[in-house]
Amino acid sequence: GSIALAKSEDSKVMALAEVNCETDFVAKTEAFIKFVDDAAKVALEGKNVEETLIDDYKMLLTKTGENVKIRRSERFELSGAGCVSGYIHMGGKIGVLVELSCDNASEKLDEAAHMICLHVAANSPKYVKPEDVPQSEIDAELEIKLNALKEQKGKLPPEQALVGIKKGMAQKFCAQICLLKQDYVADGEITVEKYLENISKEIGSPVAIKRFARMQLGA
Repeated sequence: GSIALAKSEDSKVMALAEVNCETDFVAKTEAFIKFVDDAAKVALEGKNVEETLIDDYKMLLTKTGENVKIRRSERFELSGAGCVSGYIHMGGKIGVLVELSCDNASEKLDEAAHMICLHVAANSPKYVKPEDVPQSEIDAELEIKLNALKEQKGKLPPEQALVGIKKGMAQKFCAQICLLKQDYVADGEITVEKYLENISKEIGSPVAIKRFARMQLGA
């Protein structure tokens, strides 16, 4: 299958659409590629992709003879000051949308948004910041880590020591899955958070990540 990106003329609205098929052969046909592009354009307009493209979908099924599935779509519309950026990686295998907030719109802000897109594509974060991670997800991860520690050591450390160990494990886990805490893909010496701090100084106005979306084909 494939993931496609569509954007408005002013780049304030962007959308992704993923459509799956059974073989790479079909995924590379003109008819399939056009259908995925059309799906992204329909998503951009805020319409239901399946309902809007029902006739084209039936025709595509007849042409390809394969089970084609409109899997999902995502649409970002800029709210307030800032910018929206989109990126397609590996010829349609990964799609990313990012919205940044900033009072000073500029080419530098657009460039920063693009770089964050590249980072999201490469590093697969799940959340923007640690506060966004559900406690249940942290607890589940800690249970796995503590069980592994118990197997390794034969027993768990005393409760007093365990408090600090749990805190450290939780922080490390959040650093792995939270965008702001990850090592910045273009400069491993700093985090994404530090990169945005540097960009904020250059632009002269705070830059923040409002949201992001990442689609990986079939994932």
